[in-house]
Amino acid sequence: MAEKEAMAEGFSPVERPARLSDEIARRIAERIASRALAPGDRLPTEAELCQAFGVSRAVVREAVARLRTDGLVETQRGVGAFVSHSPELSVFRLEAERASPAELRQIFELRTDVEAGAAALAAARCTEAQLEAMRTALSAMAKAVSEGENGTAADVSFHIAIAEATDNPIYRDFLRFLAHRLEQAIGTARRNSATHQGWSERVQIEHEAIFEAIAARDPEAARTAAKAHIINAAHRLGIRSRT
Repeated sequence: MAEKEAMAEGFSPVERPARLSDEIARRIAERIASRALAPGDRLPTEAELCQAFGVSRAVVREAVARLRTDGLVETQRGVGAFVSHSPELSVFRLEAERASPAELRQIFELRTDVEAGAAALAAARCTEAQLEAMRTALSAMAKAVSEGENGTAADVSFHIAIAEATDNPIYRDFLRFLAHRLEQAIGTARRNSATHQGWSERVQIEHEAIFEAIAARDPEAARTAAKAHIINAAHRLGIRSRT
């Protein structure tokens, strides 16, 4: 019993976020990343984790299921859950809604270069149908601005349309992943813009500049316009570059 209690040391009851299972999975993942739980180690039992975190078995099971899906743990029926032998090869996860200011800046640094590159590829490779998808999203954003609405869904659709137009499945899949994970940050940026006179219109102009460069089949202009937009979006969230 003492050994089991020692295995669960370091965990403490969690506050009540929107999804307890996500928070518990994150905390266990942090211990795996720091090697407090090493590859091959057995996780504490469900009962021990329930007591340590102060949650139900259902919540613990959901957390372990997420860790298993992400490749961080492996389960053996009737035995328990064990840290994967190669947890560093687990699924990449990005959670902008829980990122610290420094982490959010790092996310936007990544987004700046990746989305600028995607815009350049889209300018070189997009089809008329893909260009029309961008145009439709752009029109929806303009309508949202004129009606005083948020326009986040159309904003995300615009960036996904650019991802599709790269004709590169790796770019496409990663940018679709990025767009959906950053949807909350995009929504926050648009809400911030709505509270400052002229900002929403400026955001629309930035998107139009990206579209016009892609439509003109000018990769470098598209790269420049996309980079400027992402940097400005970060600034609207109060995120400043380190350089």
